[in-house]
Amino acid sequence: MGWIFFHAGLSQILTPHFSVTGFLSRAKTFHYVFAVFMAPAVAPLVSFAVEWGQLLIGLSLILGVRLRLSAPFGIALMLMFYAAQMQFPYVGGPFYMIVDPHLIFALVLVYLMITQEELERK
Repeated sequence: MGWIFFHAGLSQILTPHFSVTGFLSRAKTFHYVFAVFMAPAVAPLVSFAVEWGQLLIGLSLILGVRLRLSAPFGIALMLMFYAAQMQFPYVGGPFYMIVDPHLIFALVLVYLMITQEELERK
């Protein structure tokens, strides 16, 4: 799971002129919400946060450090990607009905965050 986040962040960082506007412009549900993130003044900041956020979340998962800090950001990111692709009841195409990989990744992050808290208590 850490590799998925790390690879996504690194590939976006290495892509010249990466911007979230390409992905968000295809939002079918909550388009008016995602339009805020595509504003010319906001899009570069959001793109930077997505690139480096995914990279740092991936490193956190791979190294097993600061998971309680990084997991909520990963969950929020995955839920935003999930909502941007949703065209109820389908998410990201006709093959995923309600549940897609973004939602599963968010749930796995919740699980990892909970289990790490339990391990730290012992």
